[in-house]
Amino acid sequence: MKQMKKYLAAGLFAVLVILQAVSLYQLNSLKRDNRELQEKAAVAESRYQELEQMQTELQDLATEIKLAERNQSAQDTWVEPEKRVLRIDGRLYYGTAETGPMGDSGVVRGMILSSVGENEIPEKDACSNFGCIGNAFTDASGEMVMVAIGEEWFIFRTK
Repeated sequence: MKQMKKYLAAGLFAVLVILQAVSLYQLNSLKRDNRELQEKAAVAESRYQELEQMQTELQDLATEIKLAERNQSAQDTWVEPEKRVLRIDGRLYYGTAETGPMGDSGVVRGMILSSVGENEIPEKDACSNFGCIGNAFTDASGEMVMVAIGEEWFIFRTK
């Protein structure tokens, strides 16, 4: 009987050791799974932030496209030469129906950078009320400036 108790105790001890080993294996497996989940969560968070950044960039691009479309529609609108206004260096130059030769390329001073509505007066430099964004204009040091519109160089004068 004593011997049997001894074997029984040894058997129970072995079962406890096995249960402990299984529990340790399960614990390590859960820790590994937890690490993997944490890594996956970190990757998901990083991707989410990238997507948020992309969404912001797309919204900014959409805004730029809307502005460009508005400027393009202003550019596509024909404004009578006498109603054209261009601001350069804080001075307003008013369109005429006169055209002339541009002269040498050294007289090109800049380009129209923005446009306002046809019936508005530009408040920023290099801004017109007749579109033509990207079109060149000549040196505006005097009372006259020339602006490339289509195939012609139109003369603008101060009042």
